[in-house]
Amino acid sequence: MDDERKPMRLRGRPKTANDDAHRDQITQVAAELIRVNGYAGTSMNDVATAARVSLSTIYRLFSSKSELFGAVVALHRFSILALPGDYDGLPIEDALMRIFGIEEDDQQSQTRHELLDRLIAATRQFPELEPVLFENGPRQAKSLLAGWLEQQRAQGRMTITDSTVAASMLMDVVFGARPPNDDGAPPKPRFPDRAPYLRQCFRMLADGLKPRTG
Repeated sequence: MDDERKPMRLRGRPKTANDDAHRDQITQVAAELIRVNGYAGTSMNDVATAARVSLSTIYRLFSSKSELFGAVVALHRFSILALPGDYDGLPIEDALMRIFGIEEDDQQSQTRHELLDRLIAATRQFPELEPVLFENGPRQAKSLLAGWLEQQRAQGRMTITDSTVAASMLMDVVFGARPPNDDGAPPKPRFPDRAPYLRQCFRMLADGLKPRTG
């Protein structure tokens, strides 16, 4: 009788892919809970229940609540600065409008601003979160934006002497148009005609940085 052997079955699961999916799901759930209830009002157990995963899974993927906070900040950063991304086929002003999500609908804008207010409020209540917010938010955003501006310079689409300064200037223009609320404060009125205002700013910037010929 021939010795027929069954193929060896690999045990376990492709952890990397599954873990990445779980991390994304948990981060999105945590972001919504923090937006509604605040950081202090959101426990890791709340996140596990809402995400329908075990608490042990949460702590396997995020060693602490502050690490999960950092992941939420990074998720929010992408919602306010869509980089990396491919915008090379667009005029500079249109690319910037898309990168900063200026023409999103009112509900999207309201939701992301509510989360931002909650994240900032958390750093006031828990000062140890401030460097987590800064590292995963403004610092990384500025680095990504400076990198994109440098790519445009390398492609001959604009002249920039310092891409980091240009990135800082852009972020000041965009985020200065809507100061965040303190936690619990009534919502500030929307900046009037914010999208047309910022488009005009971007147009002026693009025109000023166009390579000069002759």
